[in-house]
Amino acid sequence: MAEPLAKLMARCYPYNRFSGKVDMAIPVPIHRSRMVERGFNQSAELSKLMCKRISLPVELRVLHKIKNTRHQVDLLQDDRLFNLEGAFAVRNAELISGKSVLLVDDVFTTGSTLNEAAKALKAAGAGAVHVYTLARSI
Repeated sequence: MAEPLAKLMARCYPYNRFSGKVDMAIPVPIHRSRMVERGFNQSAELSKLMCKRISLPVELRVLHKIKNTRHQVDLLQDDRLFNLEGAFAVRNAELISGKSVLLVDDVFTTGSTLNEAAKALKAAGAGAVHVYTLARSI
């Protein structure tokens, strides 16, 4: 499903306020144990395919999930923030220093994951962090 969904994201991208204003895309990472279990990172797959269509570089060497958290879907809204606290770390911060970053994920539910990831990127020196997701729960 990544190809048609990334195509949809690419088609909608020009209508966002940050279109043309970002230097790179960074997908929300998953913990290495989840990667072993699942075999792929859905946000990375969407990012790579979408960004190829819109000619935007994707950076996979910066944001890492260092804490193996419980699945967010299993938690109440108040517990989601605590679950993700300290979950993300930045390596190779020089790659984002002063840059405008597009943080890409598949679904925006409460924003807890995106908020924690964005905080890590900003603390590491990103100039701006914009968020782009395939879907938003209501």
